[in-house]
Amino acid sequence: MNDTSSIQKAIGHVVNVQVLNILTIIVSSIVLFFFSVKIGILLLLSFPVFVLIAIIFHKKIIRGQLEVMKVNAIKESNYITTIQNIKLIKGVNKEFYFPKINEYLIW
Repeated sequence: MNDTSSIQKAIGHVVNVQVLNILTIIVSSIVLFFFSVKIGILLLLSFPVFVLIAIIFHKKIIRGQLEVMKVNAIKESNYITTIQNIKLIKGVNKEFYFPKINEYLIW
């Protein structure tokens, strides 16, 4: 249930950020053209370069994001398990063991 909520929040955040980015680009471009037509044309000519860079590095960025999500899921699962089983951990005197695992997962 927690993962579903996190995914919904992430999707909502991404959509909001993308809409704001697009609006910012449009308004900034209009202001730039009013300021200087030459700089506005330079902006339009440089846009394909940025698109090309984004296309080239897209797969690498996605792989990195997936890896971060996997690591965060493992850390979150370990923290939840540790908190839920704190009585059992204290009962068998294994408190020293779990901070080492948590520290390992952070780095």
